[in-house]
Amino acid sequence: MIIINYETRYIMMMVKNVINRKAAPIIKQRVNWENILKASDYQRVFSIIYYGMLGIEKEMSKRCEEQFYYRYRRELLLGESYKSAEEVIWWQLERHRIHALILSGTAVRELYHIPDMAHIDGLEILVDKKDLPLVLRLLRDMDYEQRENRTGTGILFVRTPGIQVAIYDEILTDNRELKRFFSDPVKKYLHMGDFRYLHRLSPEEEYFYRLGKLTESYIRGMIRVREVLDFWLFMERQGEDFQWKEAKEFRKKMQLDEFACQIEILCDLWFGKVESQEYGTALELEEYILSGNTENPHLDAALLPYGRVMLDFYRRNREKEWDERQRQWLFPPREYMIQFFPALEKYPFLLPFFWLVRDVRFWKQMLMKRCKERIIAVRMSLLDLKEKLKGKFIRKEQSADEAPAKEEALEAESGKKQPDAAESIEEEL
Repeated sequence: MIIINYETRYIMMMVKNVINRKAAPIIKQRVNWENILKASDYQRVFSIIYYGMLGIEKEMSKRCEEQFYYRYRRELLLGESYKSAEEVIWWQLERHRIHALILSGTAVRELYHIPDMAHIDGLEILVDKKDLPLVLRLLRDMDYEQRENRTGTGILFVRTPGIQVAIYDEILTDNRELKRFFSDPVKKYLHMGDFRYLHRLSPEEEYFYRLGKLTESYIRGMIRVREVLDFWLFMERQGEDFQWKEAKEFRKKMQLDEFACQIEILCDLWFGKVESQEYGTALELEEYILSGNTENPHLDAALLPYGRVMLDFYRRNREKEWDERQRQWLFPPREYMIQFFPALEKYPFLLPFFWLVRDVRFWKQMLMKRCKERIIAVRMSLLDLKEKLKGKFIRKEQSADEAPAKEEALEAESGKKQPDAAESIEEEL
């Protein structure tokens, strides 16, 4: 059992009270404010903690107090920068008639009763494959720099003072049902406001997108308190029109029902009303998140039995275990393979054959990804060449149009000079 320190527990109490508009919890023992600063920053709830601290008496060094203020001010300025950057990107997409689905952005501020409490991880935009090269070129023209995305989620662009924009041409998830759910062309999604080419998710679509992101964060060992909080606030805003029955049925189809149920129980435990129910797995999930995503095989098997191999692939990244990890990933156990190849239940001796089928599919996907990256690079080069040739032709046309005008001007000037010379000769005579 992992022991959670008092500072982390106090952060969770503070978040709950501030979100529910209650007074900050009383400090019952001496706390290390530097630990609170680090933990709240790691869990991305710093702005909420800062608001809660304003109304309490605390023993804090001047240096630590300055760090809190500097970090909060930086968060505010970054939020304003995100808002300006988002408006410019939207305007460019609409101007160039590019259908784009806004997956996440500054709209997360609307979930909070004080918008400045929100944390913006970045802007996420989904576009069709045919429009991807043009969108990448537009971002480069706006001084965004492409960076390596180690999480493997989209094409990442960064710009000062820390703005991150992720561009997708498909929803990146290992869940087949979720990928199929978001496989429609971008232009088929709901229009966003008065925009003709910008689109948004419906409440049900946003629910599944948020749930999918939480799942991917858990698998990659990157889940934070802020993601769970945003998910809970989103659910709290949904009214009677939300199709909860259909959502729960589709959750089961995606094999994410247990994960979603435990996340909801944890949300009630952290932010809502504590009710008399079984908290066993939810408490394990709490320990996992608050301890910095420490490995827990029992929790993995309970929440995401289908994702055990992927969980191991992301978490066990020690060099000495690479061969074993690679073997387990390429040749998973029969229990895991049955979920994708039901025939193995009757014919277990076909396991090597289905390993081969699965690995061929994997290498095919890898090859297609590499080819897609090369195609995008070639299309980008062609677009740049097209723009250069276009500019060259425009300059030639302009110079061709200017030549007759210059000749006419010269003739007019020479015509004026000739009469002036005749008049001067007459005067001399």
